[in-house]
Amino acid sequence: MSKRKHHLVDKALKLPKTDFPSLGIPASSSPSAPPLLLLQLPSNLTTKDLIRSHFVLQHDSDKCRLVSEDKGLTFDLVKVETSNSYVLIKDEGDGDDDDDDGLTNDAGNNANENENKNAQSSAKTQDKEARLVRENNTFFLECIPMNTDLESQIEEILKSYLYPTMGISLDGICQKLMHSKKEVHAALVEMNAFNIHSSPDSSSSMYGMLSEEMEREVWYVIRRVLSEWDGGNDYAGKGVVKEEMIKQVMQCNDGSEDDIDEGVLRHCLEKCTLEVIGDGVGDHNHNRTRLNVDHIARIVAHHVFNMKTTPWETEAFIQQWHNLMPGVGALYEPELGVIKDVALYVKEVSPMDKDEVVPSPIGMQAKGSEVLYLKYFPRENLPSTQDGLFKVLFKERARWKFDHLAPYVENLVKKSSFKTVQELLVKHAKVAPQEEDDEDGVDYYIAK
Repeated sequence: MSKRKHHLVDKALKLPKTDFPSLGIPASSSPSAPPLLLLQLPSNLTTKDLIRSHFVLQHDSDKCRLVSEDKGLTFDLVKVETSNSYVLIKDEGDGDDDDDDGLTNDAGNNANENENKNAQSSAKTQDKEARLVRENNTFFLECIPMNTDLESQIEEILKSYLYPTMGISLDGICQKLMHSKKEVHAALVEMNAFNIHSSPDSSSSMYGMLSEEMEREVWYVIRRVLSEWDGGNDYAGKGVVKEEMIKQVMQCNDGSEDDIDEGVLRHCLEKCTLEVIGDGVGDHNHNRTRLNVDHIARIVAHHVFNMKTTPWETEAFIQQWHNLMPGVGALYEPELGVIKDVALYVKEVSPMDKDEVVPSPIGMQAKGSEVLYLKYFPRENLPSTQDGLFKVLFKERARWKFDHLAPYVENLVKKSSFKTVQELLVKHAKVAPQEEDDEDGVDYYIAK
């Protein structure tokens, strides 16, 4: 993929027409008036804002974007179909500059003044060098603000840079995505991307991703420390002294075949940090960090499901899950709703009558006829695209209750133009006809 940058000046903006071979720009009919390529700026940008801006061109797709580093904005450039005529006049401050670099339109940012209005004001411009341009000798481009899910795109890139590789720089990600550094850096911070090689200068940092295996190994030691260390027995309530905890984890892992990198450990703890409490007074002048018990509960749940390859009986899973959870008290006994996008309910039915099954909040406790199981079906292992995800979901289960389907597709809503899960389902699913065993007043969905 080839990309070139065209630096701007604080004057009229032009691109070499040769950069757009596939757009079919018509040749000029007048040798004295070479064809122009004009760019209409959005209302929130002026040419002075673009001194540190550049164009990025992707030749194989003829895609071009305007990137403003100062503003932290990225725009797609698209052709504008217009029948308007434009009058360009020489800027008074340009003196005797050659060519058209000093030409601006007579209405400033109101570049779409029509020909009649220009004619009415001709008396005011007759003493200035001017040029009438029309569609047949001018190519107009408009800036369209980019509206993409940067975090998902960055995540796809980082999957190719699993720790302990060197990672990819901020500049490298920007080049791949054709976006400004400010936008990409803000997305990296928001998604808490793993900084493999941290640097005070963000442009020198290298980013990547931890493998699931590596993260599980680190959390195995963290869980052990939280279970055994006195300073961690109320990590979600009172909180922990973070630096002391890091010291405990590193000591606990000392002598292990696989040493834990402190940067990896800090990243794992940062991902589950709920808040920092205290004002630095007392407790050895350290603030305390409250850890997210739901985040830890999900990690422990993944560990429990990976202990066997077959589904867990619901009650047996809950018992094992709670036994492995660090912390003491009801706060550290999570509900199944925490893992609603990690596992599915499945049934094994005995010959006895289904009517003897009595539902309970955490499963199906029967008088002997039916047992409800939990099958490991983690959302993070499923496709990230809409079509791919729904294909897998309906392959796994032909009919979905809305409450069971929603947790698996909520993330797609956040990354699309859809406002609700229901709007998304209109495109990819339809309400199923009612069946005898369906719950009253509950919608079930099937594939379209």
